[in-house]
Amino acid sequence: MDKITYEKILEYCTKKYGRILVPVERDFVIRSFLESYYQAIEAHKKAHNGMEPNEDELATIINTLTSDTTLHSYADSAQTYYEKLTSTIESSFEKKMGKFEFLKTLGTNLLSSLAYSFLLIFIFWIAKDQIATWLLQLIG
Repeated sequence: MDKITYEKILEYCTKKYGRILVPVERDFVIRSFLESYYQAIEAHKKAHNGMEPNEDELATIINTLTSDTTLHSYADSAQTYYEKLTSTIESSFEKKMGKFEFLKTLGTNLLSSLAYSFLLIFIFWIAKDQIATWLLQLIG
């Protein structure tokens, strides 16, 4: 995909569509465009006995795939995909994370942080002579 085509898709995603698309949706639009682009090239090759499309035919394919109606359908599909993705993740999280599980996770994290802190204090207390020797060597 050339820079002009990429910028046209980004401009549609940020300005022309009814709302600004989040990066996941914008990426979905770009992937949809690329998938359609490669499918169109493969269809052209099949129809023309394996011949690659020339410059004019490529321009026609790109203009067709970057029309406002096509980009709008890609953006609508992206919005549906993103909504489905977020609802799936949220429902999965809500199933797994009840109040008890949240408190258990919070307690485990607090205890592990305390244990790590005490371990560091203990190690530094034991190694204070070694650390003092290293510091004296750096100074002198």
